[in-house]
Amino acid sequence: MVTISIPSDSYITCSHAGSFSADSCTPGGASGIGLAIATRFAESGAYVTIADMQSEAGTRIAAQLTSQGHAVTFAHCDVTDFNSAAEAFKTAVATSPSKTLDVAALIAGVVGEGGSLVDQVVKAQAEAGDGAGERVPLKPRHPAMDVNLLGVYDCTYLALYYMNLKSKVAGEGAAHGKGEGARTKSLILISSTAAYTDIPMFSDYQTSKCEFRSFPQPSNAGDISKGNPTPFHL
Repeated sequence: MVTISIPSDSYITCSHAGSFSADSCTPGGASGIGLAIATRFAESGAYVTIADMQSEAGTRIAAQLTSQGHAVTFAHCDVTDFNSAAEAFKTAVATSPSKTLDVAALIAGVVGEGGSLVDQVVKAQAEAGDGAGERVPLKPRHPAMDVNLLGVYDCTYLALYYMNLKSKVAGEGAAHGKGEGARTKSLILISSTAAYTDIPMFSDYQTSKCEFRSFPQPSNAGDISKGNPTPFHL
């Protein structure tokens, strides 16, 4: 999923604090898997936007890659904030020569709340003491679902939205898969072995990855392909 023979024009990689990073746009591109993907695309000639909560690291990395002759931009992005994510995608499109988006690598991910859901119930009841049956229980924490599932779901929506826009540059042809000059689009999502095996002590993380697997192939959004690699098996 990293190697490309023909450089994409626009690419974005997206990330979240404590996690990993089109045109190309990469939410989660300031560290880990996202950084590796963003760097490889940049070295292949893509116009890359790294979107991440780690502003200092992201800005530094973008500057380093730019100094090496690559076209890389950084945009602050919190995938749990729809407006923040949307601004990152808008940045990717704005810095693209074709004013459209070709590739989105959505790498944002966190481990989330430890323990099983039953563990959270037992803990909440213990903290409530004798009044457990009279009080409204504390809302369970689920940062992994907030980032890995809902945040990435929103970014998938944004990626498809901007990929489906027609190029504003004369001579670029159709924006997605039809007509002369058509551009191939790619959506890269990162799965986990947790989506295929039971991990009872990490209900939050496993639920986020199991549901994540069900993201449909975007067959009705033009010529857009979806890849969902599992890093451990690769």
